[in-house]
Amino acid sequence: MGSYPAVELDLDGQRRDDRKDVGADERGGHRVPLTTADVGPGAPAE
Repeated sequence: MGSYPAVELDLDGQRRDDRKDVGADERGGHRVPLTTADVGPGAPAE
């Protein structure tokens, strides 16, 4: 898998814990549901 100490946040902006999950999303914690403003052609570029 590898070691990536610089990766501190997942794609939702949630803090990654010491045991990194596979992929860009940290399991557990507070889930942030997507809204129509988050996806699609009107979504922000960042």
